[in-house]
Amino acid sequence: MSATPWPGVFAFEGEWDSNLKKRLSVRPLVKFLEDSQGVKTIYRDIGTREEFFLYLDRWLQPRYKNHPIGMFAFHGTARALHLGDVDVVTLDELASKINGRARGRILYFDSCETLEIPDEEIESLRRATRARAVVGYTKPVDFLESAAFQLLLIDCLSRFDESPSRAKKQLLTNYPNLVQRLGLKFVHATRAKAT
Repeated sequence: MSATPWPGVFAFEGEWDSNLKKRLSVRPLVKFLEDSQGVKTIYRDIGTREEFFLYLDRWLQPRYKNHPIGMFAFHGTARALHLGDVDVVTLDELASKINGRARGRILYFDSCETLEIPDEEIESLRRATRARAVVGYTKPVDFLESAAFQLLLIDCLSRFDESPSRAKKQLLTNYPNLVQRLGLKFVHATRAKAT
């Protein structure tokens, strides 16, 4: 168990396959974090843009401040989350809807290629949302590999309050192969520049 209390996770998950017989989901991972580490978790299955924005607004309410990690588990492409076969939410739309209300929170994009954009755009997203950090992948990711990495990543994020640069360095030092293979990006506010 982590020496630091784990922060709460608010998990948003989209449909991974239009074949409903396939049961891919991050839900068991979220439950594992709750059962084994005592992580406070909230999980929402998202099928539409309306559901996405409804639960995004709820996550940003003060009563969920103890769930600072927003985990967005969807298919993705550069600058976008794919909620299913049809609905897409762009990072610009997300920033507009958050409208600076993510102070103290971490946006974690558990989706392929969503952060395959210049670091300056990721920093602009972080500033527009006022998030403490924006974390995600720049490459296509294997479902099982990214699920295993999430446990390590969330452990590092649990140390975020102590030192953002140390949490990032821990990932780069201890798991360089996974960080490189997944194309992890980790952009955070420095204490001097925090918005």
